[in-house]
Amino acid sequence: MDIKLFSFILISLFQLIIALLVLLKNRKKLTNITFFLFTISLITWIFSNYFIDSIAYKVNALIMMRIIFISSGLVPFLMLLFAISLIGLKKKLKIWKVVLLSALPIISTVLCLTNLFIQDINKKQGIWDVTFGSLANIYNFYIFGYFIATLVILYLGFRKAKGLEKVRFQYVFFGLFLTVLFAVTANLVLPLIANNFNLVTIGPFATVFLTGFIAYAIIRHKLFDIRLIIARSIAFVLSIITVGLIYGFIAFRFTAPFIQNLSQSVQYAIFTILAVVLAFTFAPLRRFFEKVTNKIFFRDKYDPQALINSIGQILASEIRLDVLDKRVTHELENQMKVSSAEIVVLDKSSIYYQRLRPGLGTAAKAWPPKRPGLDIKDLMRLGKSLIIADDLQTESERKKIFEKYHISASLALKTKEEFIGFLLLGEK
Repeated sequence: MDIKLFSFILISLFQLIIALLVLLKNRKKLTNITFFLFTISLITWIFSNYFIDSIAYKVNALIMMRIIFISSGLVPFLMLLFAISLIGLKKKLKIWKVVLLSALPIISTVLCLTNLFIQDINKKQGIWDVTFGSLANIYNFYIFGYFIATLVILYLGFRKAKGLEKVRFQYVFFGLFLTVLFAVTANLVLPLIANNFNLVTIGPFATVFLTGFIAYAIIRHKLFDIRLIIARSIAFVLSIITVGLIYGFIAFRFTAPFIQNLSQSVQYAIFTILAVVLAFTFAPLRRFFEKVTNKIFFRDKYDPQALINSIGQILASEIRLDVLDKRVTHELENQMKVSSAEIVVLDKSSIYYQRLRPGLGTAAKAWPPKRPGLDIKDLMRLGKSLIIADDLQTESERKKIFEKYHISASLALKTKEEFIGFLLLGEK
């Protein structure tokens, strides 16, 4: 097989799997939908770029060339919608804004079907050379404009974001930036300015940057929150492959010389027993691969029962509040891999107890950096239930409080009779 084709298939398959998992995670969320459609457009562009030069007839090559520019023309539009949704600007998109954003992509798509964009094509040294029409610059303006707008929006989102969300934006931004830089240079700038089409088949390799950065953000920083789906899918596939290889080796390599003289019914019975035995090994194999994938995808995972046991031992051995607080929060920070853990005890409408740490009150060094002292009014707005930062809407009041104090989770502390305070966990 052609190495280039094999590489394109491998890259595209990986992109398609990620896109499908993202879509299946939430089929109603605009971020997931646009990412899926964006990936499909990229894959279409990749393969049409590869196959264009293998086409012998001019008519067929012209059709394929139009497909290349239509699919690549959808990429910046879907990328822009993805960026808008990712940073939480979806609610600010009015109907007239959507219509305005869609105008240039629609015009560019229509132009790709006419001679006003692609006037003619001719094959030179095995590569189809394009003669652009009089309105090709509209398409170029649209491509450059939407790419720049996407990068600006992602950069603004990066500047505004806090903690883990900021890190996610960073990887998406650099992945898109490097992909756009190489792909646009090879497939748009050089063909238009220098009339050089030698690198157009290399341009699709630029998507490796995007795929790599997004894959890393998914695995390490929980982008799209599909790590569990990926980990379980990989564990299941590896289990099936392992069982299949073991069965094939035992049945056809190891036992074949010994059973070839036996009757067919006896052979069937042996293979059936072997299949049943291997079926019982599938569950242990899957658990083994789940442990392996968990170590890769969930490095920050902790054992809840072990944490409960260790905290129970601390509670049973200590009665002094300040020492108890110090030991419990230290255990939470170590096992849950959070930047901070803090217990705040309330007395009606005031803070009764809060262990002073650097950054709180008049202490010297910041903990966390630039974090203000806790305000009782902000605390009371958190409510009396478990709240996770990732579950909150970007512009919500609670989300802003979490960002202000660098909190990733808030848990109300209660006795049987009353509400007594909060356990606040920092960012992972």
